[in-house]
Formats: sequence, structure tokens, C-alpha cells
Amino acid sequence: MDLQYISDTSGQTTAIVIPIQVWQEILNSHSDLKELAGLPPAHHRRPISVYKGILSKERGEAMMNHVEESRREWNRDI
Repeated sequence: MDLQYISDTSGQTTAIVIPIQVWQEILNSHSDLKELAGLPPAHHRRPISVYKGILSKERGEAMMNHVEESRREWNRDI
């Protein structure tokens, strides 16, 4: 198994990265981990299409404008 260890600047291991295929196998063999991982059971997941039209066009444009303004703040010369 190819695990990746993440360390802080003092060399202390702070996290481990597990390949997604291995993680899926672990989740599938231990149903209680799905709840701990914060993943809804497969039968509770909704297709993305159910969210279409939830935001009004005006609200969506306002959100996109806010995102663009935020990006410009990061790109400005100081």
C-alpha cells in the first residue's frame, strides 16, 4: 500500500494520505466508517440535477460578482 505521510516543519507527522481506491475498499468493508467519514449512504445521495434552479439568476450573478471581486483583491499590487 502506498501511503504518504505529511509532516509539519518540526518533522512531526500530522496526516497520512491513503490512495482513494484503498479508502473505498475500507469504507465498503466497514459500513460504520461511512458515518464517521461524514459520507451519506449511497441511497441518500442526490444527483446534481436536483439542485438546478435553486438559486435565482440574480442571486447567482451576485455570487459570481462577489467571487470576481475577491479574486481582484488577491491580484492587486500592494
